[in-house]
Amino acid sequence: MEGKEGQFSINTIHKNGMVDVVYLTIDDEETPTALNQFLMETIADVFAPGKGKEIGQQLDIYSISPTDAYSYRKVTIGNSDFGLSVPDEFSVRPVAQ
Repeated sequence: MEGKEGQFSINTIHKNGMVDVVYLTIDDEETPTALNQFLMETIADVFAPGKGKEIGQQLDIYSISPTDAYSYRKVTIGNSDFGLSVPDEFSVRPVAQ
């Protein structure tokens, strides 16, 4: 996102030597919404190649704003659960076994 600045915070939780959960904080007022959407799509593409836009549409990331009331959305694609706790975090975790 050329010319855009903002905060970028990704946290990972490891389990048995592997990444178990990835969190992207999306509630920073300084980060433009379009940049947050781009980052969510990009992270989704890492775990479900070519599905970033589809995941974004299913989670309705294109309509969120920092003033939205809290809600949680989840979609499963392949072997990953993608979650969005509006307006706080985007998360990716393996499908519960």
